[in-house]
Amino acid sequence: MPEIDFQPDKRTIEELFVGADYYVIPRFQRPYSWDASNLDDFWRDVVYDNDIGYFIGPMVAWREPSSPIRRLVDGQQRITTISILFAVLRDQFSALGERNLAEGVHRYLEKANRNNERQFTLQTEVASPFLGQAIFRYPPRPHSPASHRGRGGSL
Repeated sequence: MPEIDFQPDKRTIEELFVGADYYVIPRFQRPYSWDASNLDDFWRDVVYDNDIGYFIGPMVAWREPSSPIRRLVDGQQRITTISILFAVLRDQFSALGERNLAEGVHRYLEKANRNNERQFTLQTEVASPFLGQAIFRYPPRPHSPASHRGRGGSL
């Protein structure tokens, strides 16, 4: 059996999203399931009950050597929540006519890969078109969750 090289890495939210890595939620992970109570707790922890350098919680991921893809084993609910928050902020900046701010926030959600092709920073192995097409895509297009049922593809 090959030796597992476990290297803990402390990163800021910006380093997670703007760096060269892409995150994939593997099919064995549960779908996004946070409810209002989870979101309230998360918001309270991050905004009100934190100190400088607040630890948002562990995120465990594995990757193949020399690959920018990290498959999430733990932390997918938190990273998805943060991604959705970025999308909301981006859309609000856009609605206010603050295009530069909207595009600045959007860079956390989508960036160019090694082939200079646009790719979402957070992806799923299980089809989740509403997340990618209606939430992460910029500029936003009106969609409803029902309009994406049964369609394949990733985020």
